[in-house]
Amino acid sequence: MAGRAAEDGFLGRDERLADVIAADAESLARLGVTHEQLADALDYVLDSAIAQQYDAFVRIRKPIWVQLTDDVDELRAEESEAARARMKDEPAALKVDDRYRVDIAQYLGSQHYPWWAIGECTVELKHASIDWTITNTSGAQLSGPGLISHLIRSDHFFEGRTGRYRVKPIELAQLLELGKPVRAGERPLP
Repeated sequence: MAGRAAEDGFLGRDERLADVIAADAESLARLGVTHEQLADALDYVLDSAIAQQYDAFVRIRKPIWVQLTDDVDELRAEESEAARARMKDEPAALKVDDRYRVDIAQYLGSQHYPWWAIGECTVELKHASIDWTITNTSGAQLSGPGLISHLIRSDHFFEGRTGRYRVKPIELAQLLELGKPVRAGERPLP
C-alpha cells in the first residue's frame, strides 16, 4: 500500500492489513475500549478545538482583507491595528475542558482516504485536512492526522505499525483517559 494510497503509505510493505487490525483490536479489548468510543472522544476534542479556532478567527477577521491572486502561491493580507490588537488578546493555545491542549495544522488539501479507490467511502470525511497534537494535563502528548478518527471508527484501522502517521491505540486511549490503565511492569500490546 505504500506509495499507492499515500506518499508514506498507510501500511508497510511487509504488513498485512488483517494482522494489523486484529492486533489493534486486541489492544483495545485489553483496555475495555471500543473503536467507536475512541473515535468519539478524539472527535470531541478536535471538534471543540476547531470551534475555538473558528470563533477566534471570526472575532479578528472583520478588519482583515485578504486578496488571492491568480498565482495560488501568492497570498497577501492587510490588517488593521484593531485586528492586530485583538490577535494579541487571543489565547495562543486551544484548550478543551481544561484537560487538553490542542495544536492544529490546517492544510488546503485533505489526506487521501485509502478505500476511495475501490468506492468504499460515501461519507464526508471529518478532519481530513488537519494534523493535530494533543497534550493532556499529565503531560502525555500524541500527534496524528485528522483522518485517523474516521479510520478508527469506520475501518478499525490506526495505520500500519511502521507508518509515519500511525496512532497507537493504547497511547491514544491513555491520552484521552479512556479504558483501564496499563499497570506498571505490564507490557501493553503495541
